[in-house]
Amino acid sequence: MLPNFHPESCTLHALLNSCPTFEGHLDSLARNAATRMLGGVIQLRDFALEADGGSIDYSVTTGGRVWSFGSMAPEVAIQEPFRVGQCWKVVGSTAQLGLSLAEPIYPTNVTIKHIPHYSAADIGQAPQNITLWGVVEGAANIRIVEQLQNDGVISASDLVGPSIRGEYHYIRIADFRYTVPSDFHLQTFEVSHHILTSMLKFGIIVVEVHSNWGSVSTCVYRVMIHGLRSS
Repeated sequence: MLPNFHPESCTLHALLNSCPTFEGHLDSLARNAATRMLGGVIQLRDFALEADGGSIDYSVTTGGRVWSFGSMAPEVAIQEPFRVGQCWKVVGSTAQLGLSLAEPIYPTNVTIKHIPHYSAADIGQAPQNITLWGVVEGAANIRIVEQLQNDGVISASDLVGPSIRGEYHYIRIADFRYTVPSDFHLQTFEVSHHILTSMLKFGIIVVEVHSNWGSVSTCVYRVMIHGLRSS
């Protein structure tokens, strides 16, 4: 029986037409079932997708253009189709991936996709704690960041950038945790509220993985960056 649903309180007519309790539970169950069937698929444009113009910024990516023999290049993290065993593998529990987006955007969400825990030989390779950094470029963006700092919305720690900084200036966009085990191997996270409302736009975003789930190596399967076009 559906939780908190009392059939005696609804007539047949109500069940078919206007019983909010019954309709609400059905709607919730349908949405959850559909989402599970699709593996958490969301219909948002991915501005990091290689096929759509995204690319890897090697100047701020772990290992640069050098990776272990037999391992895949970082581009696999921005490519489709998604297949078990096809990931960007980095030795250790940390990793950093620089993404040059198809075009500058106002970011809204980031999606991380790993293989389901029940089909993983080593689910410990999944990323855990992650920070998203945006590269601050252009006079307008610099003024916005300065105003956020003057207003006390952000602190100096929000501007330090990732471990591999290159020649860029940064602002923290989001901190989040990819969870395993989970019913959803595709997980989407919002950027910080002040980033959403500040009208900051970014053409380069860096994904910094601070930790994984206990393995000696980290696998990044798929990273998607969502947002609104700036023009």
